[in-house]
Amino acid sequence: MAYNYSCPSCKGHILVNEYITLSVTKKNGECGLVMLSPEPGNYHIITHANLDFKKGEILEIFCPICHYNLICIPEKNLAKVMLEDETGELLTILFSVVFGEHKTYKLDPKSKKVVKFGEHSHRFDFENMMFCF
Repeated sequence: MAYNYSCPSCKGHILVNEYITLSVTKKNGECGLVMLSPEPGNYHIITHANLDFKKGEILEIFCPICHYNLICIPEKNLAKVMLEDETGELLTILFSVVFGEHKTYKLDPKSKKVVKFGEHSHRFDFENMMFCF
């Protein structure tokens, strides 16, 4: 599957060498880059060896280009990036900012359809989240 990810603010391309590249800041101020799999539901990450995350830790996630905070307001435990699929459709991808929480959502603005990925994805109700489209 072809992926093309971008920042919802600057529209800059954040897919580098087959990984989504994001800037992350921990509550204690530590920061660095993380690389995520572009495949929704694949939770493999690559980061610097000294950037250690603890399960349940809430992370701040930013665009590495414009430094826009990717938090999805008002749902502050999800971050938002854009995905252009192989047909050219622009979809919204939401994913948890809680380390170790496996939940990702692919939102299609045309059909208003939500596809859920991850073992924790059932923990969220989209009834009042139409603004994310």
